[in-house]
Parts: sequence; C-alpha cells; structure tokens
Amino acid sequence: MISGIETSALALLGGEPVLTRSLAAWPVFDDAEREGLRQVLESGVWGGYSPAVKVFESAFAEAHDCQYGISLANGTLSLEAALLACDIGPGDEVIVPPITFAATATAVLRVGAVPVFSDIEGTSFNLDPLLLEEAITPRTKAIIPVHFAGYPANMDELLRIAQQHGLILIEDCAHAHGAVSGGQHAGTAGTWGAFSFYPTKNLGAKGDAGALITNSEEISIRTKSLRNYGTTKRYEHPETGLNSRLDEVQAAILSTRLNWLERFNARRREIAQKYFDKIDNVRIELLSPPVEDENHVYHLFVVRCAERNRLAHFLEERGIETLIHYPIPAHRQGCCKNVRTDPRGLANAELHAEQLSRAGVDHDRLSAHQIGNVIAVEQRCLRILEPIQKLRSQRRPGYGSRDHRPPNRRRDGISQVPPQAEIQSSGDHVCHPLEHRVRVKPMALELEVVGKGHRNLEGGNDAEL
Repeated sequence: MISGIETSALALLGGEPVLTRSLAAWPVFDDAEREGLRQVLESGVWGGYSPAVKVFESAFAEAHDCQYGISLANGTLSLEAALLACDIGPGDEVIVPPITFAATATAVLRVGAVPVFSDIEGTSFNLDPLLLEEAITPRTKAIIPVHFAGYPANMDELLRIAQQHGLILIEDCAHAHGAVSGGQHAGTAGTWGAFSFYPTKNLGAKGDAGALITNSEEISIRTKSLRNYGTTKRYEHPETGLNSRLDEVQAAILSTRLNWLERFNARRREIAQKYFDKIDNVRIELLSPPVEDENHVYHLFVVRCAERNRLAHFLEERGIETLIHYPIPAHRQGCCKNVRTDPRGLANAELHAEQLSRAGVDHDRLSAHQIGNVIAVEQRCLRILEPIQKLRSQRRPGYGSRDHRPPNRRRDGISQVPPQAEIQSSGDHVCHPLEHRVRVKPMALELEVVGKGHRNLEGGNDAEL
C-alpha cells in the first residue's frame, strides 16, 4: 500500500484491469438495414446510379431543411467538389482553422488554392471571427469553418464577415450531423455544408462516404457533373471532374441510419451531461456546456488537462484505452509547411494541442454503469499519479507489461492510432501545434469502462450513477 492506495488492485502490477471484457459488436445494424442491402443487391443497378442514392440524397437534405443533397464518395472529396463548384483554384486563398483534420486544408491545396490558418476561440475551439478578419486579403476567396467536436461555429458572425467581404462560406460539418444553432441546421448557413460519413461519425456508413447540401440549384447541378468526371451526358466531358460517386450499398445503409441520428445524438447529449454533472477534478477542466442542448451533438467530449500525457498513461494502466489523435497538427504537416498563418500566432490552437483530451460519448450503447466507471476513473486519476510513478520498478509480467501490452501501443505507454484509423475523411479533426490530443474514438468506445463488480481505482466497488 502506498499513500493509502491498495497497490495490488492496480492493473500495472497484475491486478484486474477496469476493462476486462469485450465491448458490444460494432458497427451496429438492424433488420431494416439488412433489408435495404438486400434490395440493393437484387436491384441489378450498380455504380452509383441506383435509386437508393437519390433516396438518401433527398432524405439527408430534408433532414437538414435544405433543398439539395449531393452524395459523394467521401468527406474529403465533398470539400474538394464544393471548392471546384465555386471556381476556387490557383491564386485564391481559403481561410481554415488550425484545429481540424488535415483534409480540410489538403482539399484546398488539391484544387490549387492556398489554405490560410487563422486561430480559434479558446472556449469553442472554432474559428474566432474577431481574429479571422485580420487574415483576409485581396486574394481571399472563401472561409471554411469547422464545427469542432459537434459544436457549431459562430455562423452569424462568420456569415456577416463573408457577406461584407464577398466571400464564399463552406461549412465543414464532419463532426456536426444534426447540430442546430439559432434554429438553423449546421451546413445550411453558407453556400455549402460538407459532410463525412466515415464509420466513426455520428452518422456513419460502413465505409467511406460523403455529401454536400446547398440551397443553390445552379451549383448543385454543376457538382453532380463534377463528381462524375465532369459530365452530364455520357462520354462528353466539358470540364475536368472527379470520380466520386457514392455507391448504392453505402447509400442504403445511410438511409437506414439517418432514422437513428436524432436518437443517437440525444443519447450523446445525455452522456455528456452526466460527465458535466459528475466529473469534479481540479486538474481536469471541462469546457462550458452549450447554450442550448441542440447546439452540440458531441461527436467528441473534450476536457483540458495540463498533464494530459500522464493522464493517458494512468488510464491505460487501468485497462482504459485512449488514443493520441493527430500527433502532427494540420499547419505543421509537410504539405502545409509553406502556407500562411496568422502573424500574431495561433496561441489558442497551441494550448489546445498541449492540453486537450477527450472522452467517448458513444450514443445508446454506453450504459449508466459504463459512464459511472469513466467518471470514477476521471475523479481519481491525477490524485494518485505520483505513487504510480514509484511503482514502475515493481511492475511484474501481466497486464500492462511490455510483453503483454495491447496492440497498437508505443513503448511510452501512449496509444498509437493504427494507420487505417489515422486516414479519415475531411474534418475528422486534426489538432494543433505539438498536437498530442488524447482521443478516444467514440464508436470504438475505447475510453469507456466495462465490467460488473470489478474494482475501481481505490479498490472499492464500481461507481454507479
């Protein structure tokens, strides 16, 4: 026993880890999804031309109170197509936030334009409108705000700035499926709303998929041409386009899962509220809750911790998996090394990269018992970190030793994102400067604690809500 802690209960000394059994199967599916797939398989129409694609496009646009939905192969190409449809290319600048997945910036680069990084707000981690105006030059053509973690950016101010300077507004909604701000759905304030349906999203397919929504018939028609090699008539190509049609299998899956989205988002909000109510640790700072519940869909639940890496290791030693997501921020990626950033620096983005962490809020598969265990771990985590350091020399073979470490672990004890998880579609968000944000993929439930009757960090019973 050290400092009143029963050391034999610690997983790093061979004790029982908090997470001891497999999580529920993922991705989830039901009979309606099976039936949709059966209809597609028996339709005999393939290659992105099935009626199932149009059905999903219409339903998705309607769910966001928008007139036109255009499906694409993934979220990255959705952003690229949106830029092309607005004639953004060589010589143009596009303002983007530094806290975003690299695809937000690389989509700009791929059309020949230049991304310009402007800093974020310290509270929402979305583009700061007050700082953004300073980044506008005569070459600026568009702004791409990212609704980070599922919380809509300040669209009223961003729209005002865009209109004042004659700029195009393209919303990166990869985290914000179903989010609402001021009675308006994310993705509908600007010219375009770009979505990714990568499997980990609030609305996820079983593979890559993406979509755009708009109220402009003109650019919707052009985008449908651009996604199909730049043609509206077979073998005639008036302009260079993309090969980016959504296949009917993913469309059928998404049409079914769209019916679940509202319920899934509501469950995420419930879980987030439990975290707000119960996590009370002086070393873990929670962000401010949204003004209205519907504002946030909690693709991520983020917390700030100055000792984030120690926190990640502490959780791992108790069998709770975490991931450091985006170790290299977008503006420090090799492909962006020569692009312009705010000359005043990116102070909030730098702080975000050093201190931000995130907990899973996976919709209705996370039980009250699991939530309670996550909260119990967070409550105790940094209070007993110092004694944990003293125990390293006593480590014996078993859970947490080098030879028994779970897959995808680096030797320093911090999780390593597997390559296939690292390459995600637009907006699956990069973090900044020094960026080692501890991240737990929500659909993988890797930060959740499972198991009835297991010991908590201090050897007692599991916490219950």
